[in-house]
Amino acid sequence: MTSTPIFSVVIPTCERPEALRECLACLTSSYPDDATDNFEIIVSSDSTIPEQVETKQTVSFQLLTGPKKGPAANRNFGAKHASGQWLLFLDDDCRPDPDWINGFAAAIAAHPQINVFEGRTYVATPRQSFWEVSPANEHGGYLWSCNFAIRRSLFEELGGFDEHFPYAAMEDVELRYRLQKRNESFLFVPQAAVEHPWRKRSATSFARQRESTLIYLRLHPEESANLSSRSFIYAAAYGFCKNTLPALLHGNWSGIDALFREQISQLQLALTIFLRRI
Repeated sequence: MTSTPIFSVVIPTCERPEALRECLACLTSSYPDDATDNFEIIVSSDSTIPEQVETKQTVSFQLLTGPKKGPAANRNFGAKHASGQWLLFLDDDCRPDPDWINGFAAAIAAHPQINVFEGRTYVATPRQSFWEVSPANEHGGYLWSCNFAIRRSLFEELGGFDEHFPYAAMEDVELRYRLQKRNESFLFVPQAAVEHPWRKRSATSFARQRESTLIYLRLHPEESANLSSRSFIYAAAYGFCKNTLPALLHGNWSGIDALFREQISQLQLALTIFLRRI
């Protein structure tokens, strides 16, 4: 028996006990055959410690009280308690497929020179409304924080996620950017798949996205040249024509103020980026 696990699954959670229980139930079917020796689960909660959270007793399991500073800090906190050679990040509202861990394990064994792997993230049901969102990643290139693996030594060398980000927005983009600046390649592993169900977009989601984008630009002002004002103007116009205008024409006033706020936030962000480039 080895004394140090190979894989540490880090799950940040906040006020989603039912989703967390479902996540852990799915994770049970992902345990490798020798899980007792080389596998541990670390859940870091930024809310009240969930009751009746269970996992197989044969696997090392930690349930921690998080720092309550947002998901970036919560992931880092969980990672600090990890002892594995590899960190596998998973969000509390994801449902890992049975071969999720084995998919990463096989890719790591086949590509020992690679330090970062991203898994496939998919949705299993059709989208029902504008208010539903999901960070699907069917072909790679995103490195979303809800499903990826990174060598722990590299994660620690990078300093983890940047804790300037208070929301679940742009913190994974920023980590991906720092990895790319180091010329670290990351490999897409479709076998390491998780389902990320649609979740309801909050009325403040784009305002938070805008704030996070501005934090990202303060950290990396050179990235202003790679963000297009035109794309945000297009998004505002598309959202108005696709969602706001039909709602107005049909007299559907529910949530209309939130739609307007989202489009105004998009235009504000477009203006901010434009001013940074002149």
